[in-house]
Amino acid sequence: MKTRFLILPALLLVLGTSCNDDDNENYQLPAATLTGKWNYSKTGGIVGGTELLTDYTGNESGCNRDFIELSNDGAYVEVDYDSSTEPCQAITSTGTFAVTGNTVVVDTGDETFTATILNLSYTELKIQDTETGAIVLFVR
Repeated sequence: MKTRFLILPALLLVLGTSCNDDDNENYQLPAATLTGKWNYSKTGGIVGGTELLTDYTGNESGCNRDFIELSNDGAYVEVDYDSSTEPCQAITSTGTFAVTGNTVVVDTGDETFTATILNLSYTELKIQDTETGAIVLFVR
């Protein structure tokens, strides 16, 4: 199963309006825009002051794309497909998420992850893990 790096991006997947980490911290995203399925697209971080993202390599050949899904009721689901089984097995993690301003917190019961929303639109969600600095870009 993937590490917390994947869980946090999944948590942020629910978001669906435009915001920036410089925006008003008290801004609340409309609940209806946070819900939905988000596919992993790119991962990376900040290197020498520059954001560097590369294509997400977790999608295994012959399997569906890994994704996260966020629901209006605060439910969080992350699905990671494993190609070592025939057909590909979906490994599912569940939990809850909450959004305050530009911060998303995901709680899986075993772990809690916090991320900052760097960019959010109806088609893209970019988050940064507040602990590791890792950046994940999701698309619909």
